[in-house]
Amino acid sequence: TFDKFTEQFGSMFKTGVASDFSNKERIVGLLRYESTRTLPGEATSLTAYTERMHPDQTEIYYVLGANREVADHSPNLEYFRSREIEVLFFTDPVDVFTVPHLGEFGGHSFVSVEKAEIKVPDLSTEDKKLSNSSRENLLKELRLLLTGKVQDVRVSRRLVDSVATLVAGDAGLDAQTERVLRMIDRDYVSGSRILEINASHDLVVSLARVLEKRDMDRFKKIGMQIFEGTLLLDGNLDAPADFVQRMTDFMVEATRKDVLITGKDTSDE
Repeated sequence: TFDKFTEQFGSMFKTGVASDFSNKERIVGLLRYESTRTLPGEATSLTAYTERMHPDQTEIYYVLGANREVADHSPNLEYFRSREIEVLFFTDPVDVFTVPHLGEFGGHSFVSVEKAEIKVPDLSTEDKKLSNSSRENLLKELRLLLTGKVQDVRVSRRLVDSVATLVAGDAGLDAQTERVLRMIDRDYVSGSRILEINASHDLVVSLARVLEKRDMDRFKKIGMQIFEGTLLLDGNLDAPADFVQRMTDFMVEATRKDVLITGKDTSDE
């Protein structure tokens, strides 16, 4: 069957998108991908995907990842899941190189869920737990803290449960593409990314309160931990020692508070 063919020769078949331009449209129509609507190991055609698109959806969404599990746990999927918008999993190593050549299918362009200015249908208003001034002050201080590490810090409209995520700018590359490029060229320098924070997340709200109290040492530790946590999820945390040390410090502090509250050492219970 064709499914068995794509399972065996899918990667080689996909390369035709970037090399056989005279037959590109025919090849794209035959491509198969797993998606948020398919079971692991099952794939869908692009025709079937477009038939399931929301009436007001104009783009085909995808997420790049080293494998399905990694892609499936991307924080950037949360908005789409909450609105039952199907997203394709591009997990074949060759997908990194074929994506720029896909162009359109059925009049629909391919858009990464990681793109900073992604257009999403039926965008709801933000759940504002912070005042405008608190939110803007938080963004300002995070930008100062992460100067040279990110292109910008802003409030996310795609996060639902996660505290933060890293996304590419309009001209930037997604995390998976940059990982592949670093494997090919050790001297490759990653482009600046944008940190998006979930302004309705309890941790972000608490961080804003810490900032209001001007506890800058604690603010910097938590802010850096949030940022490096997004790097860890992306597989791009190059120096984990500081991340682990801060996490250890937080746990020590939490257990000390527990002793103060209960009046006894609970470590032996």
